[in-house]
Amino acid sequence: MGNEGLIAAVIDSGPIIHLTENGERECLYLCKKISVPLILTDDLAVRDAANLLNIIPVGSLGIVVKAYKSEQISLSEAERIINALYDISSLFVTRAIVEIAIKELYKRFPHG
Repeated sequence: MGNEGLIAAVIDSGPIIHLTENGERECLYLCKKISVPLILTDDLAVRDAANLLNIIPVGSLGIVVKAYKSEQISLSEAERIINALYDISSLFVTRAIVEIAIKELYKRFPHG
């Protein structure tokens, strides 16, 4: 079985085949095929499948943290966006996860 066949077999087996959208499976397949180390998703099933395939799942909160750490947005803007994702978006995220994301922001500049 070639590398492509092996990737397809892994993606088409176990919990990964139960992903509801073909696009999700196709994205995971493409990540493996062209060696993309991460996938952007907030879907828990896709995150679990990505972890099984050694692909790093990055969600909305992680994108905001990365934007701050790469100096694309300010600390106050990052906190505002993270809180808005919790308060007003349809994204399902717990307050505990929001607090973890905010703590991650402060790891860059521990004193302010």
